[in-house]
Amino acid sequence: MKDYDAVARFKDAGIERTVIMTGDNRATHQAIAKQIGIDDIHAKILPTDKVKAANELKEKYGKNAMVRDGIEPNLV
Repeated sequence: MKDYDAVARFKDAGIERTVIMTGDNRATHQAIAKQIGIDDIHAKILPTDKVKAANELKEKYGKNAMVRDGIEPNLV
């Protein structure tokens, strides 16, 4: 399954908003987000800030889930 397939499946399943959270720069992920259908980007954030951002999204949109490409021991 390709990344864009996964995002399309999320949308088909009723997930209204998809967000990339990354410690990398925004420009790199902006191109990726546009290509695969991601709605928003939180860039140049530390792992602990990702938790804060996820909680803010939860307050704004309700339930949320996080899909990760790796494990950050300080978040587990």
